[in-house]
Amino acid sequence: MRFYEHVFKPSIKSLWRPYYLKYQTLVNLIDKEPTIDADTFDEVYVPEAGLINSSFPRSKFLEELDREIVKLDTFTNRETKALLLRFELLVRSCVLRDVVKSYTFSETLSSLLADVNTENDLLVTSYSNFPGSRTKVKKARLEAEFLGYQSNHSDEETQEINPSARYHDTEDEDKNRELEQLRFEFLDLHRLMSDMEQFYIVNSEAIMRLLHKFNRTTLEGTYPKDRPLHQMLRNSDIVVEMQQHQIITTLLREIERMFALGFFNGDNDLAMQQLRSKLRLNISRAIFIFGFASGISLGIMFFLVYVLAAYDFQSFPLFSSTITVYRMTGLLIFMLWCWGVNIYIWTKTNINYIFVLDLDPRGHIRFQHIFEAASVFTLVWTLSLSGYFVSSIKLEGFAGISAIPWQTYPLSLLAVFSLVFIIFQIRTRFWLIRTLRNVVITPFLGSTFRDVFLADQLVSMAIVLTDLEYVICFMCWEAWTPAAIGQCKSTATYLTPFISALPVTFRAVQCFRRYYDTKQKPNLVNAGKYCSTYLVIMFSTLRLEFTKVALVLWICSITFTTLYAYCWDVRMDWGLMNKDVPGAPFLRKQRVYQHKWVYYFAIMIDLALRCAWTLTLSRSMLELISPLTLSTTVAVLEIFRRSMWNVFRVENEQLVNVDRYRDINLIHAAPSSRPASKIEQI
Repeated sequence: MRFYEHVFKPSIKSLWRPYYLKYQTLVNLIDKEPTIDADTFDEVYVPEAGLINSSFPRSKFLEELDREIVKLDTFTNRETKALLLRFELLVRSCVLRDVVKSYTFSETLSSLLADVNTENDLLVTSYSNFPGSRTKVKKARLEAEFLGYQSNHSDEETQEINPSARYHDTEDEDKNRELEQLRFEFLDLHRLMSDMEQFYIVNSEAIMRLLHKFNRTTLEGTYPKDRPLHQMLRNSDIVVEMQQHQIITTLLREIERMFALGFFNGDNDLAMQQLRSKLRLNISRAIFIFGFASGISLGIMFFLVYVLAAYDFQSFPLFSSTITVYRMTGLLIFMLWCWGVNIYIWTKTNINYIFVLDLDPRGHIRFQHIFEAASVFTLVWTLSLSGYFVSSIKLEGFAGISAIPWQTYPLSLLAVFSLVFIIFQIRTRFWLIRTLRNVVITPFLGSTFRDVFLADQLVSMAIVLTDLEYVICFMCWEAWTPAAIGQCKSTATYLTPFISALPVTFRAVQCFRRYYDTKQKPNLVNAGKYCSTYLVIMFSTLRLEFTKVALVLWICSITFTTLYAYCWDVRMDWGLMNKDVPGAPFLRKQRVYQHKWVYYFAIMIDLALRCAWTLTLSRSMLELISPLTLSTTVAVLEIFRRSMWNVFRVENEQLVNVDRYRDINLIHAAPSSRPASKIEQI
């Protein structure tokens, strides 16, 4: 079972799971097969035909293996032809944009292309979804004419084929954007073809191992050594089909050659550096730093708990104001931890979050490095907070730390955050900045899924944004000017509602823009969900002045908004609550995560976390816990809920392409980090 445990099982892609060979089932069937000794071998086997005697009872193992091989061959043939068509469309798009002057397919691929059904409507529809379709109709018609098809659009039309496409002011910027999108499509296609090759190799190796096991255990060595094992099967023409493997390999090489010609002037070495997944060599270092920093942070946290328990809050200067600095940064660190958990789950379940979130497939950060960064930030945060406590109470034995003004510690923490954001992981930071820019200018350019995804994260970070406004005022003025104490808080009272409304405004505008582009009414319903939040913000502000009436209105509005958002989470964002799912009521047919209880648990926990605001209504809770602690707890629970929402939202987006944000509705798994040569090590 070493092959199954160390090679076959780790290679399974979650989204292709139904198409893999049922290895364990077939092994169990072999164990149940009766043995055939040398005396009865001639009755069973017909040497001149190379087949099992039809009059002999058919082996259940061989029958099941025949069905599995038909399934494998059908799936591989279908997916390979689809990928070949996609490659042809990309090549034509490159020729049309002068990326390459011309391109000739190999004889193998040309003959296969001739057999692929490329009806006019299918090809035009598929082609319009690839790079270059995000242009005006006039250019799209030229593309259709290049393919030999007619377009029904008129010259005067200037609307987009893809309403969510983005324009740039200059022609050069538009061309560069199209070329970058083409490059991304080639990278994704090459990664998918590599996965298909791995899929084929692993299943072929599994078939051969099963046949050898069948020969050893059932035939007891009586099977002729000089005869190919696949002749034991009736469907011998589809066993370990070398021609299919040749097509996959040829297509993979063609993609590499085309990528080198189009983007690297034929330099294969540079092209392969981009195409091949470059695994980080410093993962061991990241794991070491993660463990080291986490261990020290844990020890410092015990010290912080001791200080908070032993000393009164009045001992710390401007405690509530200063702790807001640490709350804001602490929530950001907690969100980073949660993001690392999200990446870990998607990676282990082979969810292609890179493609769904439009990340750079060669420059994204692996979950090990996210945990490394989170642990280092946690260490810096705990050191800064402990320095503030020690400097405030002048703790004995820490004379050097106590001599430093307490304002230095929160200021140094903010400086570290700012420097890290500016200096480290520039490519990732550019992705974040560009996406934030897209969120802000959504009314003019439309939105993509990654814009919507980031805007949803901002909605859950409302308290971080309001803290940011207060922290800037506090650290620039109030912390250094005793006479100004309290001024920032009074200013924040009026600014907080507007800042809290910004994320939901961005998200509501995205929904309205999406409706304008697609004319799909569910976008208006989604916009209503975010607009209802305005009532919550308004009554939450008014209840400070008009307690009873505003409090009742606030409770009614937030209850309505909570139930509204919860129903949308479960039904639309996660695609659950479907009655007609056999064996899994209220879930959906396509699921990546194997255990059904995970979905049911998420449905219940999401409702509980959505109702976390009810903690603020408990008088006993308010007497037991300070408002600052209570609001911090609610913020932590909301970030945790959002991270759980991310897990199922990205899964559903890959499976269903809910709002048609992606041009290509092709389901495929994330790239595997396991080398293909591992088969040969067993």
